[in-house]
Amino acid sequence: MAQINGRLTICDRCGETVFSKCTGEGETDGGWTRWDKFEKLPDGWESHYDDIGMLCPKCNEEYKKLLEKFKNVEANNGSNTSS
Repeated sequence: MAQINGRLTICDRCGETVFSKCTGEGETDGGWTRWDKFEKLPDGWESHYDDIGMLCPKCNEEYKKLLEKFKNVEANNGSNTSS
């Protein structure tokens, strides 16, 4: 039986997945602290852990467009008000 160690990354919005192979270990403090290293995620995968989580390229593009639209509407509304 063959096995590949790695990490499965899942889009928090649509559920799309991507598998990254383990490429080795990192270590510090003389080897007491160790962690696995993985292949880089494909372009477009982005972490938004401060607000919504991990997004695949398709969802990430939609998220960026939504933010841009929000910023443009907010900017236009701000410029049309008088004090």
